[in-house]
Amino acid sequence: MCMYSQPSSKEARAAEREMERLMREENKRERMLAKQARLCAQYEALPLYDDFKRWAAGLFDVIAYLARFDDGPKKAYRAFCECGKSFEPSVRKSGAYVTCPHCGRKVRLRDVRRSSYWSEHKVVALLQRCGVGYMQRIFLVYKTTRFREDCSAEIKIDFDEEQRDVIGADGFQHRKYFSYHQKRWSDEYVTGAGYVHGSGWCAWRAEDQLMDTYPGNIDDVLRGGKFQYSQLAAAVEHNKVNPFVYLRKYEQYPQVEMLYGIAELMARKRIRGWKFSGDAEREEAINFMLAMNENSDIDFEYQFISNHSLFRYWRSQAAEFMRESTIARANKEKGIRYFLRDYSDYISDCINLQYDLHDTSISQPKHFAAAHDRVTRIMVQLRREMREKELSAVHAVYERLHSLIEWTDGKMLVRMAKDNADLVREGKEMHHCVGGCGDRVGRGDCIIFFIRRAAEPDKVFYTVEIRPDLSHLQIVQCRGFRNNDRSPEERAEVDAFLKKYERWFNAREIGNRPLQAAV
Repeated sequence: MCMYSQPSSKEARAAEREMERLMREENKRERMLAKQARLCAQYEALPLYDDFKRWAAGLFDVIAYLARFDDGPKKAYRAFCECGKSFEPSVRKSGAYVTCPHCGRKVRLRDVRRSSYWSEHKVVALLQRCGVGYMQRIFLVYKTTRFREDCSAEIKIDFDEEQRDVIGADGFQHRKYFSYHQKRWSDEYVTGAGYVHGSGWCAWRAEDQLMDTYPGNIDDVLRGGKFQYSQLAAAVEHNKVNPFVYLRKYEQYPQVEMLYGIAELMARKRIRGWKFSGDAEREEAINFMLAMNENSDIDFEYQFISNHSLFRYWRSQAAEFMRESTIARANKEKGIRYFLRDYSDYISDCINLQYDLHDTSISQPKHFAAAHDRVTRIMVQLRREMREKELSAVHAVYERLHSLIEWTDGKMLVRMAKDNADLVREGKEMHHCVGGCGDRVGRGDCIIFFIRRAAEPDKVFYTVEIRPDLSHLQIVQCRGFRNNDRSPEERAEVDAFLKKYERWFNAREIGNRPLQAAV
């Protein structure tokens, strides 16, 4: 008896052959995508700009070393801040937080008798677009502070890139998720997740840790793509979120309210352990957590206030908020959602204004509606002033430098952006992120110009970023449409023009102009 069964009909055998053909094509597409994703991970990572480094450094505590001196019959204490200044602290307990009167920052005291060395690491993520779709870069950032005998501090921050993850523009469909890490003692990226740290019970990977995600470029990265309507930008601003984990959940459940059964179970799980005065308060807590999960994630929680404390704060403000909010009065069953929306906006504004959210008078004001309106008015005025300053700063850079930057060989030409609107227009037509670089250009962190064909000076072609050293050309990146080249021949033509431009740039006379473009 034959142990293998054959299709019973000609149609069944044809259907089986068609299925095998489709599977082979799918496997071929997967291999091709994996190859392209690895090339993206190898070559398309953008440099770590200063704004990203400053943001990552700001995640760490500022340390002030606490030293004790003999002052006659009593002991005197001085705190030596990382800013280089010393002051007499209001408390004398290692681990406590105080405000430095010189730099105005919140600093953490550390007793120098315990150790003159302090170290901490953070896991941070950076999201960017690449040729295949999206790339997530995971870093281990180490900060070390060493206290010297002259009462000064030596501070060092190191960035160690652990892993690069890539997905296609169509998201996580068919498990199209690729991870790569850098081969030791090499610049090559190979398949697989990052390294395992520790050993035994304490082994861990960076991707499994709570991580902070850089919020400064998320809107530009997601704009125009599959995930442009996700709330990732709002989630990462106040919480520790793995970007790809969040986007995978968003792809699977774009409307959490449609999964009410699952959402209610998760809400009930989150309130486990809370104490209630009765069933009515318990039901209100469930509705509160449902509203939290709808616009964020099941793991959402502020760092400065627990969800339980936020629920109690809502109950203390509910009557006044419903009375003051016109929208909430018109739709009372959605009052919690309107409150959470306003509270999220309020916290975002407080962060932008650098308020201390660990101060309960800030995070839980006695009259929330009045505090929200006051902070909103301040931010509207600041945004208006910042916008006007940004627009004028880009134009000021153009007026000062365009005669030193713009040039043509007759076939192609270099043109600077006259104002921020030019950068936005370039980014929109080229489908890349230069439209969000106006602040960096205005600060003098970089110079951006456009390459055009002389016959079509108003038609987009290539965008170039260079370092702000006016004496020597240093190209940071040269990008075409969607950050790609239309053809190898076109790229060769652009590279040949840039070589000519470099010779002109390095040989030109700059007179008494400053060598740096910084304002």
